[in-house]
Amino acid sequence: PPKEVIITDPEGQRLEGTVGPYDEGSDLVVICEADGGKPLPSVSWWKNDVLLDSTYSPAPHGHIRNELRLSNLNRSDFETEITCKASNTNLTVPKQSSIILDMNLKPLEVKITTIEKPISVGAHTELQCLSYGSRPPAKITWWKGTQKMVNVRDTVSIDENVTLSTVSFVAVAKDNGRYVSCRAENVQMEFSAIENGRVLNVHCKYKNFF
Repeated sequence: PPKEVIITDPEGQRLEGTVGPYDEGSDLVVICEADGGKPLPSVSWWKNDVLLDSTYSPAPHGHIRNELRLSNLNRSDFETEITCKASNTNLTVPKQSSIILDMNLKPLEVKITTIEKPISVGAHTELQCLSYGSRPPAKITWWKGTQKMVNVRDTVSIDENVTLSTVSFVAVAKDNGRYVSCRAENVQMEFSAIENGRVLNVHCKYKNFF
């Protein structure tokens, strides 16, 4: 059988164990080379016992090479094991090497969960927002129009899938009709931000006679 099966990236860096993280939506290129064996082995890529690629070619020094390209990685590829197998006979167990994909994932949803109702001028107000699906956990920011809000508390679930954010502010008259939004993004990824917002309905407690 082949002496060794090695997985590398296109730059020749050896890959073992958990590799990445790779961005959701990106492409993955990995190369497998098998060293020796008579007859020369067939080299194939597998994902959870499903054949991905069986096209191999000779490489220098008597090696056999198979380059795997996976386009547009999605969240179902997260923590997937990809295995390269080299076999030159049915009589021996194939030599193999595996990697597990770590990934950066975009948030799937963001939503202001506080019940929508009118707010009185001068009232201490709290709004809550929930986002899930991001890996690492989403960073949540609150905005009043184009102004970033500051009195914010965040908590992350134990499994790091859900981020809950609370913003506190005292309503003023000019807040009426202003758009408040909650924005969630994976800071490791460009163009991952999603947001949810609402228009504030702020009213005065008393009629102003002055």
